[in-house]
This record gives sequence, structure tokens and C-alpha cells, in this order.
Amino acid sequence: MDVSVAKTGTDEGLFDKIDESVTKNVADLYPNARFEGVAGVGVTFDNLVLIYNTDAIKTAPGSWNALKDSALKGKVAMLSAPDIVGIGTTIIMDHMNGGTDFIKNIDAGINAMAEVAPNVQTWEPKPEVYPNVVNGQVSLGVGWNARSQVNADGSKGKMKVVLPKEGTILQINTLNLVKGGPSSEAARKFVDYALSPEAQAAFTAAMYYAPTNSKSSVSADVSERTVVKAMDKVIPVDWIGLSKVRDQITQDWRRKVIPLSR
Repeated sequence: MDVSVAKTGTDEGLFDKIDESVTKNVADLYPNARFEGVAGVGVTFDNLVLIYNTDAIKTAPGSWNALKDSALKGKVAMLSAPDIVGIGTTIIMDHMNGGTDFIKNIDAGINAMAEVAPNVQTWEPKPEVYPNVVNGQVSLGVGWNARSQVNADGSKGKMKVVLPKEGTILQINTLNLVKGGPSSEAARKFVDYALSPEAQAAFTAAMYYAPTNSKSSVSADVSERTVVKAMDKVIPVDWIGLSKVRDQITQDWRRKVIPLSR
């Protein structure tokens, strides 16, 4: 489950803490996979990417600023706030434009998204953004890497995926251990296995979610399609803190961003 949901479950006393007493693999997790006040730990990393239609865009867009390109008026699709795609893209834009603490002030990100808005055909792509890019309804979109890579594989070259040079944010799925569960011993064995370098690498190869275990050995062709080689470009996000300002960011979107779309 998502970090913020895991935090709620932890606060309600539903989970046992996953630490080195449960599995030695916890010691090898990336710092991004462990959270203050959360009993669970990260089991997979996903990240935001740009996806583009190769018939419409011949050169891979290497920057998030491609979303502002006036040549793409009416040809961009992405989910708006309160969805985490919209909020996450705003956090990235805020970081790119000098923001230092989006929880206190995200104006730079909101202003940047206001520049993107005139290009957006839809803030609510149906059934989701990936087929809209593949079929050419839009030329450029924002998506999650794992789903993007799978859809790119099935697109017969119509869609490609880019991790922009400015970096990205992680969406972190957590693994949690139910307190007093009827199969506690088996659950602990599963946690140990799921966090092992081997299992993490296998899951990455199958689904393109990046491993949370830093000792996972991922083949070069797979790592090129995940955030594994770009962990130094990950923009840190305080997901627990974000939950406190998410409504305000959404209101800013509704007043300052969405009305500017076509």
C-alpha cells in the first residue's frame, strides 16, 4: 500500500514493525524505502516519466519543460490534482524553478503548471493516458514508469518513455506486516523473501518497478528502463507531510491551473 495509507495503519496499531529482527534485508534498503513513523518498508519504487507518440514527436523530449512547448497546444494529457500524477509533476516543476520546500510554498510549481495548462487536452484521460499516447490522440503525456514501459512494449514502437534530465519523484509501494495475523511466521518468511536482492531483481525485470534493495543486481537493459541508475536525480518527497497540504495544492490547481487549459 501507499506510504500515507501505511502511516495511517501504523498509527492505528495494525502493523508490526519490519526491521532487522524480521529480515536482515532491511539493512540493505535504500534510505527512500524507510519512513519515520511507518511500520512497513518500501517494496517497490515507481517514478514519473514523460511518454510520447513517436509519429508526432521525432526527437525524445529530454526535459519536463517539453510540457510547455507551444507546438503541443491541445496535445498533452495527464491526471490533475488531487491525483498524485498532477501533484507530483507540480513538485518536480517547483524543484526545477527554485522551490526548496513545497510543503511551505509550492507557488513556483503552480506557476509552471499554469504554463503547461494551455497545452492540455484532458486532465482525465480515459481509460488512462497510455493508450491515448499510443493511438495519437495526444502527443505527450505524464505517466508512471512501470505502466509506461509495459505499454511501450505493446505499442509496436508507437510510444516511447523518457526520464527527463531534471529528475523525478518516487511513488513508493510499501510492504506491511499485520499485527497478530494468523500466519505470522509465514508472513515474516514472505517479507524476508520479497525484500531479498534476488526477488527484487526478478520483479524489476518482469514489471519495471525499481528495486528498493540496494544490493539487487539488475541487468543493464532493464536498469536503463527504470530509475535504478538515476537514484541521485530523485527529488525527495515527504509523503507524510504532503498529506497535510494536499487539499491546499488541489485548490490552487482548481483556481490557477485547470481554468487555463484549452
